[in-house]
Amino acid sequence: MRILLTSWAWATHMYHMVPLGWAFCAAGHEVRVASQPALVEAIRSTGLTAVAVGEDVDFLSARARDRVQPVDQLPPPGSVPDYRRMWRNTTTRITDLADAMAPDLTDFCRAWRPDLVVWDWMTFGGPIAARLTGVPSARFLYGPDLLTRLGRAAEEADPGGRDRWLSDLYGRFGAEPGGAGAEWGGTALLDTCPPSAQLPGVDGLRMRYIPYNGPAEAPRWTVEPPRRPRVCVTMGLLTRNLRNQDSVLLPELLRELSGADAEVVVAGTPAQRAELTDLPANARFAELVPLHALLGGCSAIVHQGGAGTAMSAAYYGVPQVVAAAIADQPFNAERFAHTGAVVPVPAVAGSEGAVRAAVDEVLTKPQYPAAARALRDEVMAQPSPAAAVEALREAVR
Repeated sequence: MRILLTSWAWATHMYHMVPLGWAFCAAGHEVRVASQPALVEAIRSTGLTAVAVGEDVDFLSARARDRVQPVDQLPPPGSVPDYRRMWRNTTTRITDLADAMAPDLTDFCRAWRPDLVVWDWMTFGGPIAARLTGVPSARFLYGPDLLTRLGRAAEEADPGGRDRWLSDLYGRFGAEPGGAGAEWGGTALLDTCPPSAQLPGVDGLRMRYIPYNGPAEAPRWTVEPPRRPRVCVTMGLLTRNLRNQDSVLLPELLRELSGADAEVVVAGTPAQRAELTDLPANARFAELVPLHALLGGCSAIVHQGGAGTAMSAAYYGVPQVVAAAIADQPFNAERFAHTGAVVPVPAVAGSEGAVRAAVDEVLTKPQYPAAARALRDEVMAQPSPAAAVEALREAVR
């Protein structure tokens, strides 16, 4: 079979699909990964074959315009985000990406003639091209299904609004979405999120989440047992680029954790390292060390609530403290809190004491490691990528 994976040009979205791409290759199938030009080098670095389609979109600038709500006005942890507003912003970005990718992606499908298109949940150029060329497609989820949650909120506010938007989106390119449901116009759904963290009512084919955070080198110390509990801290690139100035800042957070009886490891980029003039005595900076090389030796992680980070921590059975601020982060924190392995905390400046208290709690109370181990068991019980390859073949025959 010829398999086309497609994601818009945000590396972390594509990285989640890489183990599936490898599994298809190992099973003897031809695989291509299509994205906008900005992602081609990242795709090449995975060992998969890249195809450049469409035009790049300045996502960060567009996303920054959407973010009109100050971080200190966000609902407190555990409360309900403004899903209707998020629906408007998210569907605008999805439409922008489809406009940039769908025509060229359709041309590539007509030329290469794939047997299956697997598409990142934001990359609707994938199912549109599949519909226009008569190819089955599978929507790929790597965390709780935010789009379906937003669609439900849209339906509550405007019955029929979700399906009208979907029909209009496909109609821009002369296509029809077909049936709605969790596939959003695709033929099937492939879900890597553990059921206990997934949105109720989201049902599809299942695959075990395999962390992949890009090419990197793992320092020797990552496999040496720490003398004290190791706590990973990462606030993510999206949060760094889009945060408000009053959001939790990494230097303040590290000062708060400087008194913790723990080895604090900050996972980040050179740009983030440059912002840290002083590291506490109990902290070290792990520059460009991937989470999949780091989390196996950690007793806890403090992060921003990105789905990939939460899923990686779930895979390694690590309790999580989540300071969610923007985009899908509050939704992810809320869903993973259902597992008992995640403690949500406020994400505003001046609330760093809450982070320290939560870290102390997950390090000292046994229910959090127990819940994290149970979540890992749930992740490991899902079908392997190799099994998912066979399930997809059967589903789209």
